[in-house]
Amino acid sequence: MDFILSSLYFKTNRISNKTAVIIAWVAIQSDKCDCNAALIPWISGWCDPNRFPLEDGMELRDIGLGLFAAYLFRSPNFQIVSVHYAKNLPPDFASRWEEDRFLQRLPDPSRFRRAMLKIIDILHNGEQFGPDSHQWLAPCGSSSSKSSSNTQAECHSRTNAYLRALTRLDIWPSLNMFEELPVNHDVEEIEKILDETNHSGNDGICSVLISVKNLIRKVHQNRSSMEGVPLPTLT
Repeated sequence: MDFILSSLYFKTNRISNKTAVIIAWVAIQSDKCDCNAALIPWISGWCDPNRFPLEDGMELRDIGLGLFAAYLFRSPNFQIVSVHYAKNLPPDFASRWEEDRFLQRLPDPSRFRRAMLKIIDILHNGEQFGPDSHQWLAPCGSSSSKSSSNTQAECHSRTNAYLRALTRLDIWPSLNMFEELPVNHDVEEIEKILDETNHSGNDGICSVLISVKNLIRKVHQNRSSMEGVPLPTLT
C-alpha cells in the first residue's frame, strides 16, 4: 500500500515519472490488495485536484485516506472537501485516527469534533425527547379548539404513539445512539420520526410534530453551518 500511495502522490521522491507501466502496475496491485475503494480519492485527486468523492459505505479509514489525499495533493477545495467528509465521520474518529501512521498527520480535528458535539447537545436538550415536556400535554389542535375534554386535550394517544415511534427508532429512552453516529446519520434518524408518527391532531395541528420539525430545522441549520478546515502546511 505504501508504494501504491507514493506512486499516486505527485511529490514523491521515489517515482519521478508516472509512466503507463507504473499506472498499470498500480492498477494490478490495487486489485491484488483489494484496496480499490481506498484508492478512489487518490486516483480522482491525481486526475483532478478539485475532486475527492466520498463513496457510500466507505469505512472510517477509507474516509480518512480520502481526506489525506486532498491534504497531500494540496487541493484548492480542501476546506469544502474536509467539511463534506466530516459530516460522515463518527464522533470517535479522532482517537481512532491517532493510531494510524498516515491519518495522524491530518490537521487538528477539534473543529469537526466541536461541530458534532453541538448537534448532540441540541438533541440532548431538546424537549422533544423529555417525557415531562409540556409539548406532550399541550392541547392537540389549534389554541381555539375547545371541543375536547381535558383528558382528550392532553391527548394520551398521541403521547403513546410518539413514544412507540421513538422506541422503534431506538431514540428513547436513551439518546446514546446520536453519540456514536456521524452527523449525516443523526439527521437521517431524526427525520424518521416524522415518518413513524402519523398523528395530526383535531385541527390537523400537533404540537409534538411541530416541535419535532423545529428540531429537524435546527439540526439541518447546524449541519449546514459546519465549517471545514483551511488547507494547512505539510508536516
